[in-house]
Amino acid sequence: MCRQRFLWFVGLSLFLLPLSLSAQTTTGTIRGYAKDQNGAPVADVDVQARNTETGALRAATTRSD
Repeated sequence: MCRQRFLWFVGLSLFLLPLSLSAQTTTGTIRGYAKDQNGAPVADVDVQARNTETGALRAATTRSD
């Protein structure tokens, strides 16, 4: 009986392991420049990026550098 419970636990653990791994997320980096029509850098511009698959939205404000 104890062996059967152990095997049940191991089987269930192996089944649930891939589900927990798929919950991990990764992030990336987007780099670029905000410039005006003359090519001069512009500070304090609000920039947004949206993941079209999940709808996740990230926002940032540009700096003077």
